[in-house]
Amino acid sequence: MEFKQRLNSMISLVFILILILPHSSTSQQEEDYVKISLITFLQTLSGNAVKMSQQLGWDISSNPCSGGWTGVICHNGSSLVTEITLKGYDLSGFIDAGIICKSLSLVVLSLSNNSLRGELPSEISNCSALTSLDVSQNELSGQLPASLSELKTLESLNLSNNNFSDLIPASIFGNLKQFDVSNNNFSGPVPPDGTRFGNGSYLDSNGYNKNTSRSDYSTSSALLVLLKSTQANDGLRFDDLLKAPAELMGRGTYGSVYKVMLGDGTKLVVKRIKEWMISDEEFEKRMEMIDKVRHQTVLSAVAFYCSKQEKLLVYEFQQNGSLLKLLQDAERCRPFNWSSRLNLAAAIAEGLAFMHSNLQIMSHGIPHGNLKFSNILLNNNMEPYISEYGIMSTNNRTHPSPNKENNNKDGDMKTFKTDVYSFGMLLLELLTGKLNQDNGFELTKWVNSVVREEWTVEVFSKALIAEDDNQESMVHLLQVAVKCVNAYPDARPTISQVYAMVKSIKEDEDQRFLASDQF
Repeated sequence: MEFKQRLNSMISLVFILILILPHSSTSQQEEDYVKISLITFLQTLSGNAVKMSQQLGWDISSNPCSGGWTGVICHNGSSLVTEITLKGYDLSGFIDAGIICKSLSLVVLSLSNNSLRGELPSEISNCSALTSLDVSQNELSGQLPASLSELKTLESLNLSNNNFSDLIPASIFGNLKQFDVSNNNFSGPVPPDGTRFGNGSYLDSNGYNKNTSRSDYSTSSALLVLLKSTQANDGLRFDDLLKAPAELMGRGTYGSVYKVMLGDGTKLVVKRIKEWMISDEEFEKRMEMIDKVRHQTVLSAVAFYCSKQEKLLVYEFQQNGSLLKLLQDAERCRPFNWSSRLNLAAAIAEGLAFMHSNLQIMSHGIPHGNLKFSNILLNNNMEPYISEYGIMSTNNRTHPSPNKENNNKDGDMKTFKTDVYSFGMLLLELLTGKLNQDNGFELTKWVNSVVREEWTVEVFSKALIAEDDNQESMVHLLQVAVKCVNAYPDARPTISQVYAMVKSIKEDEDQRFLASDQF
């Protein structure tokens, strides 16, 4: 998949060059080559998200140095691109160092806080002028390329919070002054030249720093606030979390998630939240308000902790994973039929409607704020648990909002309507089998284009199309989803109205099933 994506990018580049270069002067040819290389690089980084170049202002008709290209910095006002910084843009593709390192004299490359996949390519050594490389907080994996040792001017290397594995090449340290590979899956001894960097550079890299079995939240020390009593938190103390082995499960824009096993075998999940500008008092009040409103489809926190540096939330571990994994497995031929999808949709809508109706009247209201498939967990009975409710305000998001009415006078209602939009995206993902990327803009655009022509089965996933008897109710649910993802918040239904519609579809489906079962 990675090779195919890179090949397609190279084919696109060659094709555009064939069209442009013969008609340009030498200097213009060089500028065109740089622009095309940058845009092709971004396409690969973003997983071919077509809107990304527009969002960043990377316009082929303008100059990267003077045309307002976000994240591109040039040398002393010249046309020489020396720095690319794309932090926190939810990029989910691959790093194509082959194209970007051949065409530019990069000094700084920073791609941190995204969702980049694949390996760090060996062609990174072609960026021979590089002094700083930061790909931290992504989903990169595999071995580190030994070719990193060829970067003789490299002074800062940050590979932390990824899934790199195997040994750290002993030859890569060279002239490094800053080095961080914490929160990865490396094994073996720390190379001799690497010992000049402290334990923090290797923290939580499994085999590395073996005297430490605690996660990076373990540097904190304060009182853990226990919520309503459960078996999981009976007698739980903050020190229990600090001493327990922790496994990094994943990370996102707003923090990291760890699985912790206590001494008695109890498994917990610790969510570490970063960069949430909220006071300790506000956070504590918010958590207690949410805890007072409980529903069987909403996963309640076991405990929480807050300080100026970080905030932690503790949940019971759910061994069946998330709805995201279930849908991904379904696209690989694991059974996930229409009835199961409709039941899950109805249960999630019910839980959200309950939380909205109770939390909307409290204070300024607390929506979920970050509803997505990976936050819908599955309990032992494969029933949904809405996790992380209310721990991230929609106003704290750094990525573009789906709302067109950003100046909506009723700001609190807008955030609740953002939950409605997110639920609509969940429905579209359940129906189409396609995962939400680029904040759902492309998925909603595609679905709406199909809907405008006619209510067609082409929008549904192949697994659902095979269930011919259910297409009418699928279309009805699709209509609900389209209402939810309306670009204008005021035009969207409330989540209570959405639940009523989904519940009606489910009841009709149940009645039809009972009627057919009698024959």
